Amino acid sequence: METDDRTRRQMKIDGVSYGAPAPGGSPPGGEPRFSRIGILITTMWSLRIPGGVPSHITDLAKALANAGHQWSFVNPSERFHSPLWKAVALAVGRGVDGGRVTLTKMRLADLSRKIRRAVERGRFSLIHAHDAFAARVARSAELPVVLTVHGPLSREIRMLMGERSPRYLDYALDSEWEAYTSVQRIIAVDSGQRDIMVCEHGVDSRKVCVIPNAVDTELFAPSSTIFPDRTTLLVPRRLVRKNGVDIAIRAMALVTDPKLELVIAGDGPEESHLRRLARELKLSDRIRFLGAVRQRSEMAKLVSQARAVIIPSVPAEGVVEATSIAALEGMSCGVPVFASRLGGLAEIIKDRETGFLFRSGNWEELGNLLDEVLCRLPSETSLAVGHAARSYVQAHHSLSVWVAKVTSVYQEAIVG
Repeated sequence: METDDRTRRQMKIDGVSYGAPAPGGSPPGGEPRFSRIGILITTMWSLRIPGGVPSHITDLAKALANAGHQWSFVNPSERFHSPLWKAVALAVGRGVDGGRVTLTKMRLADLSRKIRRAVERGRFSLIHAHDAFAARVARSAELPVVLTVHGPLSREIRMLMGERSPRYLDYALDSEWEAYTSVQRIIAVDSGQRDIMVCEHGVDSRKVCVIPNAVDTELFAPSSTIFPDRTTLLVPRRLVRKNGVDIAIRAMALVTDPKLELVIAGDGPEESHLRRLARELKLSDRIRFLGAVRQRSEMAKLVSQARAVIIPSVPAEGVVEATSIAALEGMSCGVPVFASRLGGLAEIIKDRETGFLFRSGNWEELGNLLDEVLCRLPSETSLAVGHAARSYVQAHHSLSVWVAKVTSVYQEAIVG
């Protein structure tokens, strides 16, 4: 756990942060040298906000270092999240929609400066961007760029903002197009993300490699607590529509063991609606809202001591769950995961062997499944599924397995 938090502190969030001095990628006049690769990792997003992308980047940095590669990290300054800068953007953009575009351009200008400064000071083989906005500005550094697509940017903006921000949506679409056409290689975290890029954006499928997410199996490891004594059904989800937390709340009405408690670890715009729903269903005494869990070591403890992890994702504005890191974390801890049968979740979970699947959006099916497995079947059933899940994750989604695939894509991008 200490290693993970130390990696996160190394990535100082604001400014240029270094895991170690970046080495050169090629000896003078020679072939590319891949024993050690210097990678500049970048994203438009803040790592202060808990979620899949910050976890992914933190794990990537640790995995690269463990494999002998060296990384540096840049993202825009946190000052742009202050009310002052938001007010400036609102005035310059002449409204909320224009303000979002203006603020994004301000943050990207700052990121572009930091990328150029990092490239001047370090010796990098390539840049690894983790969103289309960052990839759009990374191309100016004249290094090969690899882009990981964690989700469809424009669809996610439409999901969160509806039709309220047409200019911002257009800017996101333009950024996606520029990123997809300019980068050397693209990593999609599941086949659904690849299909969106190929079918909707016309990306050459040969440019895209599907590499599912990974998990730190040392940090997310089984707990020694006695399994039948556990009472927490954990929903480690940001409170947005696509994460379907309302499905888990409704399902609790069918879970007959009164000792079992639904614990929701996350925050977001749906929180007030979800609290109201719990009150309306008279389930408030069985549902606890923890808010955002900002330390991964704390989240690892919560997950490992849970009786079950629930990932009740639903489609929203064309956004479908990819290979959920939260699901992989539960599986890595040997905790039975109950997940919607859709997207990347169905690609990583084999029903009743490495987890339990239910029809997306069907709270009655989830409730009956939870009651059957946790309240009526012997605990050995859940334990066996949990053990199988951890074995699967160690074999297919550990950091060492994952980073070998990622660095193979790096090599392709460098060679060209």
